[in-house]
Amino acid sequence: METNRPEIVSEDRHIERLLANAFGGTPSLQRISHVTRKYETTVLSVPGHPEPELSCLATIGLWRTPLTAPRVLETQRLELIGIFESAKEGCLEVLAAAAFRVMRTQKYLSPGNVIQDCIHEWYPKASVPHLYFVDAAHWSFPQLKPAVMGALTIRFLQALPIAESEYQFLQEHGSRALEAKLLGGSANLWDLKRPPSI
Repeated sequence: METNRPEIVSEDRHIERLLANAFGGTPSLQRISHVTRKYETTVLSVPGHPEPELSCLATIGLWRTPLTAPRVLETQRLELIGIFESAKEGCLEVLAAAAFRVMRTQKYLSPGNVIQDCIHEWYPKASVPHLYFVDAAHWSFPQLKPAVMGALTIRFLQALPIAESEYQFLQEHGSRALEAKLLGGSANLWDLKRPPSI
């Protein structure tokens, strides 16, 4: 039996501290289960950041899921991050649902990947039904560089809600072109009813 390996609770606490430091403010934690009870994750939330009407959210526990992808080591793991309007109920569940899809498929998400129709289950009238993923350290949270825990490396991916037209643009022109459109748009990316940038 290994005695020098940290307990899971210690690893979760380490990730919690990293996220709290990156987000600022006082975090709260909520355990969310899939409807089948087969999958579970904790979602950390920090309301009032990065702006008073917004909340920073992040999963804690997705890192336990081994993931597969070409040219990705087995020791590479993920946690997911999002910025949503605090007044919107169900945002924690949206991020958890994305984590559950990763747990179910065990496919590694890379920057530029999309989980389709992840938002419509909770917000049928949203203009941005898909979640597009970027490296959190390169987008909104420079503090969240990959974290090493024992033999594992945990990478933090930020989820950006995107419209169907933006998803189609991604398929045709690639991630750099889409991100330039998103950054150049006038709408707030956390607005689930924002007009598409394309």
